[in-house]
Amino acid sequence: MTGCPLIGWTWPGPRSGVVRRPDRPHGLNVLVSGVAAVLDERARRVGETAVPVRIASDGVAEGAAQLVLAPLFGRADG
Repeated sequence: MTGCPLIGWTWPGPRSGVVRRPDRPHGLNVLVSGVAAVLDERARRVGETAVPVRIASDGVAEGAAQLVLAPLFGRADG
């Protein structure tokens, strides 16, 4: 299994797909779908096999997203 531990994305094999879970907030399912679409398109362009995208549990992805997106939106003083 390979992946990116910083943001909690993992992919177990060579097949493309999105793991959607009803217990996850809708916004997180949208994020997973968007990331999967980008990876699928990139794989198609370079002639590789796309990989499935899943989100790690316990808020790992949410925390990483906040770290990545914070500079775009500024910070709250106080």
